[in-house]
Amino acid sequence: MSRRNRLHIRLLGPLAVTCSDGTVASFPTQKSQALLAMIALAGPGGLHRDTAADLLWSRSGQAQARTNLRQSLASLRKALGADADVIEARGAVLGLRLDDVDLDTNALGKDDPPPTAGQRLDDLAAASTLLAGLTVNEAPFEDWLTAERAKYAALLSSELTRIAEDLLGDRNLSAALTAARRLLDLDAFNEAAHRLLMRVLHAQGETASALRHYNKMREMLSEELGIQPGPETTALIARIRSAPDEAPTPETAPERPPAQATQKRDKPSVAVLPFTNMSGDPEQDYFSDGITEDIITGLSRFRTLFVVARHSSFAFRNENFGVREIGQRLGVQYIVEGSVRRAGTKVRISVQLADALTGTHVWAERYDREFDDIFAVQDEVTRSIVAVLPGRVQEDVADRASRMPTENMKAYEYMLRGKSLRDGLNAEDTAEARALFKKALELDPRYARAYMYLADTYVVDGWLGLAEEGAAGKSLALSRKGAGLDNNDVYIQDQLGYAFLCEGLWDEAEVQFEKTLSKIVNEAESMAWCGYAFLLLGRREKAREVVREAIRLDPMHSPSIDWILGQIHFFTGDYAAVVRVLIGEALLNSLAHAFLVSAYAHLDQPGEAAAALAEFIRMRRQEFASRGIDVKEDTVEGFAGAYRAMWRDPGDWEHLADGLRKAGLPG
Repeated sequence: MSRRNRLHIRLLGPLAVTCSDGTVASFPTQKSQALLAMIALAGPGGLHRDTAADLLWSRSGQAQARTNLRQSLASLRKALGADADVIEARGAVLGLRLDDVDLDTNALGKDDPPPTAGQRLDDLAAASTLLAGLTVNEAPFEDWLTAERAKYAALLSSELTRIAEDLLGDRNLSAALTAARRLLDLDAFNEAAHRLLMRVLHAQGETASALRHYNKMREMLSEELGIQPGPETTALIARIRSAPDEAPTPETAPERPPAQATQKRDKPSVAVLPFTNMSGDPEQDYFSDGITEDIITGLSRFRTLFVVARHSSFAFRNENFGVREIGQRLGVQYIVEGSVRRAGTKVRISVQLADALTGTHVWAERYDREFDDIFAVQDEVTRSIVAVLPGRVQEDVADRASRMPTENMKAYEYMLRGKSLRDGLNAEDTAEARALFKKALELDPRYARAYMYLADTYVVDGWLGLAEEGAAGKSLALSRKGAGLDNNDVYIQDQLGYAFLCEGLWDEAEVQFEKTLSKIVNEAESMAWCGYAFLLLGRREKAREVVREAIRLDPMHSPSIDWILGQIHFFTGDYAAVVRVLIGEALLNSLAHAFLVSAYAHLDQPGEAAAALAEFIRMRRQEFASRGIDVKEDTVEGFAGAYRAMWRDPGDWEHLADGLRKAGLPG
């Protein structure tokens, strides 16, 4: 005969286990508690032994981790005494005999409600943070626990909200008020809970109390988070003021969390949360805080981002809110969070970028460094993170914008989608990008970046020999317009230099790029394009030095940067490296194909050179056809002559052309 629910496990709050004989189990270590919690939360599918070992003993070797797991499992069973058999070992999987265990988390999120909402409210009265106070010095476990806490906090909040709405609908106003206040105990910044409380007060006829609560909430949001109440709250207060004797209608939960500040901003908004000190040493807080503050300062320099101030983001230091909840409260689209762990002479810094609307991860990276000079480590890692993050945000915004109906896009989204196309550096995408930049300027005639990228489309056409008459002059005029609107943006300064190059103003361009490079701190993309300019100006070693630094700052750079790198290798005589770099995604356009053909020829690989030449001719014809240009002759001059104006030194074009001739293209 089975004894049902003989073991009671409380996971909401500090872990507590009551055995069948009424005694409370005592566990020897935090890791044994963590192991039980992981098995309990794994559900019917159970917990794989390898997963448990990886999460709880990540710094041990595989064999040692398994030994530690066996020992921890034995101590866990010993602590459970006569109830130890509720833990099953099913081969490599550990699980619970769920019929013999009562888990307080099981009731959350269920569709079948209890007999009354009031009864369910009593059940949840003591619920709090999942596994409160439990911590082990293992990064993978802490990451797992953070995710689980966020999941169950959302379930608890959702359950309480549903109960409160039911109670309000049944006019059980006293119990509804208790539920609303319980929600605010869990999260004092939960604006939806504040609205619920005001609706209950209004329904009780306490309109003055509802209005006083609104004023207190507004002050708190302003002082603590630097934001104002959202439109749903403002609308509710307007209804209460206009109809003080009428109870407001039930509130419908929005499909997405209302990000009030986001609705007013025309560029992506980011909050950088305090990096977590995972070292177990409170003295190291200054280091993790220093990295966080430096990232906030660095990102604030980018004109394409709105970055929440330190005071607002640090208000969430010790809170257990999920990404979506924090995004709602701060009114941002993206959340940056990370951790710092020091072990001996080494430090590991992890960082991730998440979409605050969906909770999904956009980008993550890990940095392992020697901790010999803390300030040097802090500076190096901060520079690397700040160099990469704005680009990752822009890529995500552009990707979402590309899936939206055109008529719903804002000027910024047009610009980002156009930039994404422009980065392809090919004829078809450049033409489409130009149309998008023009649309952006129709919506905002003072959009400096849009002028810059529009000017750049004429530069790309010039490189590919596809430019319309007067294109170089248009590029210079547009670049000057952008610089006049924003003379501090290094990307715009970069583009002004390229406009000078297209007009053959070599000396002016060189001065411009030197000035631009001196202003660049962490903008890896702009740095790389400065490097390419130095290559076109004939300063090969300078080009290589600058582009290498840009790639160091952003190892996950776009293919366009490899397109630049392949050409640097060509002009410094490393033809094998040209092939390695250009044979993949960096083969963006006919110019890249021409360098690949020439590199094979200079390497004396006639078979590869001939095959690459055929592909170059095919792509070159396609480019010409896209702009209605007739190819007069199948020669080096006919196919590659239009590239000639790119380089200050005519010998650079001859170097490329010589390889094309060796590959079999008539001179």
